[in-house]
Amino acid sequence: MDGQPAWSPITRDGGLLPDLLATYRAQHADVRVDVHLCEAGEQAALLRDGRADAAFMHSPQQDFAGLDTADLLVEHQVLVLPRHHHLAGRDRLSMTDLSTETMPLWPGTPPTDSAAPQIRDTGQLAQLITWDHVVALLPESVRAHLPRNLVCVPVPDAPTTTLMLAWPAGSRSPALAAFVHAAITVARRPAPG
Repeated sequence: MDGQPAWSPITRDGGLLPDLLATYRAQHADVRVDVHLCEAGEQAALLRDGRADAAFMHSPQQDFAGLDTADLLVEHQVLVLPRHHHLAGRDRLSMTDLSTETMPLWPGTPPTDSAAPQIRDTGQLAQLITWDHVVALLPESVRAHLPRNLVCVPVPDAPTTTLMLAWPAGSRSPALAAFVHAAITVARRPAPG
């Protein structure tokens, strides 16, 4: 890499990105990191065609073919719904409680409900939940980023989801290797408080 190389991770970060960027920049101030926000499900394509160097992705929901990965954070899932929803006041829910609820359709997911809208980004998802068109089962780290009109209810029997850092298979970039190392270091730090 010559001079000040630039490369681009994609974010759905589980709350890790601010500390990750600070850690990486402290050790590699000569490398510019551009962060790209993208539509849901777009990360793998951006990695495969070289438009991005690293991306936060979730397993088992996304396709990792042709990518190398590092597990960063295993999370339980919560149901995100509007405050006025009939399930919003519950302490916890089960997957059975969700059987009649409309869930969003994520890119690359086969349709299971004809009423389910296709989701392109998290802003669109928040609006659809606010309007009571859908509820969404999401990693618990979303709690920190929700608008005040939405609430989370734990769903203990929902499968866990793993936040992963992914990059093109076989990459030999020293800057990328250092970023992966920094991501793993930040993910292993104890949570504050």
